[in-house]
Amino acid sequence: MEEILTQIIDKLDKLGNGQQELNERLGKLETEVTEIKEDNKQIKLAVLEINEIVSRIEDKQNEHQKVMEELAYKTALHDNELKRIK
Repeated sequence: MEEILTQIIDKLDKLGNGQQELNERLGKLETEVTEIKEDNKQIKLAVLEINEIVSRIEDKQNEHQKVMEELAYKTALHDNELKRIK
């Protein structure tokens, strides 16, 4: 009988140790999840900032495109005018 009780106590000790290991692993996982969430926030902020920069670049490209089209038009007008003068 005493041997059975000793075996039960040993098994309970092992279960307690296993529970403690699981708790430690869970704590590490919770820390990692918190770090990942913080990284995710930083990534989202960076993406928003990059989107703003890209939008400004696109706006500038559109402005430059309009200027190039105006210059091409004026060049064509000047070329025609020069041909007419000659």
